[in-house]
Amino acid sequence: MAIVMASLMRDRRDMHETMERVSKRRLSWSMAASLAVHALAITVIAGMLQSSLILPSSRVGMPLPIEVALVAQRPIAFSAPPEIPQQASELLPAARIPEEKSGEPKPSASARELPAPTPQPAVISTPSAGATVPFEPSIEPTPSDAPPPGDVAVGPINDLDRIGRAPALRLASRYPQPVTKRPLLLDTLTVPYPLRAAFAHRDARITVLMLVEADGRIIDTTLYPDDPFFTPAVLAALRGARFAPADIKGKPVPYWAMMEFVFTMRRPAKPP
Repeated sequence: MAIVMASLMRDRRDMHETMERVSKRRLSWSMAASLAVHALAITVIAGMLQSSLILPSSRVGMPLPIEVALVAQRPIAFSAPPEIPQQASELLPAARIPEEKSGEPKPSASARELPAPTPQPAVISTPSAGATVPFEPSIEPTPSDAPPPGDVAVGPINDLDRIGRAPALRLASRYPQPVTKRPLLLDTLTVPYPLRAAFAHRDARITVLMLVEADGRIIDTTLYPDDPFFTPAVLAALRGARFAPADIKGKPVPYWAMMEFVFTMRRPAKPP
């Protein structure tokens, strides 16, 4: 009996030791598997963090992933083109079918009675009294035509504002020293009214700037404005004109002179 009890106690002790060894082995395998899983997770996370922290400068030459999104697009509905209208040449035969089927002869153009054309009275355009007749530059007036009357007035002026600020400044810089006496015209100018301007019923106010030498000769002439209707008449009147030169304390000096030519057409008198 004692031997049996001792054997049972030994078997129980052996079984208990075996179970402890198995449990320890299972625990070690579990810990090893857990460590392996954790190490693998840490490696994957570290690789992801390293790839996201790479600087843009270090990515030169590296292939980058491209994301493509495919979006379904509704097909475009095409409508049928509009019908082409029939040409007049295509409609003409169809329109003639009822007439050809009727069998009635058509009256010829000579048999039809056409209304006689009504004679139109001739329209004669005559300018009204005192109306302005436009002048054609290509048509020169003949000497037999009597030009409308006009008046011309000539006088000296000293207002540099007539020629503009820029020419006045250039003139002041050319003649900075004031003179004792300005140039004075010696002759009386005879200026006829230009025929072209008279037939065109044109008025004008021309300012002439002249540079006069110390001997009284005009060496330069500038017109403000330069009107083609009046410029030839003004230059012809000043051709050969002489001035008493300007002087500074009795010494003749070159200086400038200005004159104004006023051309005015005579207006017809108003009836009382």
